[in-house]
Amino acid sequence: RQKRRSRHRDDPGGNGANKAWQMKQSSASRLGFRGTEDLGGGLSASFLLEHRFTPDTGSYSATSPFFMQSTVSLSHKSVGTLWMGRDYAPMFWLAVKTDPFGMDGVGQIGANQYADFNSNSDIASRTNNTLGFKSRRFNGLSFDLAYSFKENGSNSQSGGNVQYQGENIYAGRGYAKVNQAIPAAGTNLNSNDELLNAAFIYSFERFRVMAYAAQGK
Repeated sequence: RQKRRSRHRDDPGGNGANKAWQMKQSSASRLGFRGTEDLGGGLSASFLLEHRFTPDTGSYSATSPFFMQSTVSLSHKSVGTLWMGRDYAPMFWLAVKTDPFGMDGVGQIGANQYADFNSNSDIASRTNNTLGFKSRRFNGLSFDLAYSFKENGSNSQSGGNVQYQGENIYAGRGYAKVNQAIPAAGTNLNSNDELLNAAFIYSFERFRVMAYAAQGK
């Protein structure tokens, strides 16, 4: 009996292998801070800081505290938003809208939607040191542009998208490219450094039909 208890205590094992409590989750919890200041004349300034952590231990799920989003922005209600910092790349919005689980949970398609684009780096979905612009919607049409600058040996990435949102129809086309890609030692040297993707959704009264395609070069 004593040996059996010792084995359970020292060897965590898999599901059902012991009586120890184990934390099981698809994604870590998020904690964020957001603020907006009205500057008048339709202008506003804002900031956003967000990170992930495991609530049972309090530990970060990454080495950088605010690796999810970290931005400052200036917006005009008639034009759009100019932002700086770390945020989602323009092509991400097409992918997340056509993932049935919204890129969350165990059923998500997730990074497979990027067709092996920039798989040797975390900047596929989010980009650091980025200057971006998100337009407001004009008659259903909107566009995003973003360019991330090189820093501390990291790659630079540029991209954009065009999206249409109607009453029952959504359609979008996105693009991303790693500029002067330099694969790090021990990473995937065959990673694609250019991505084209397209998305389409038609919403009926009780269900939606979604289509998505991506090509990595």
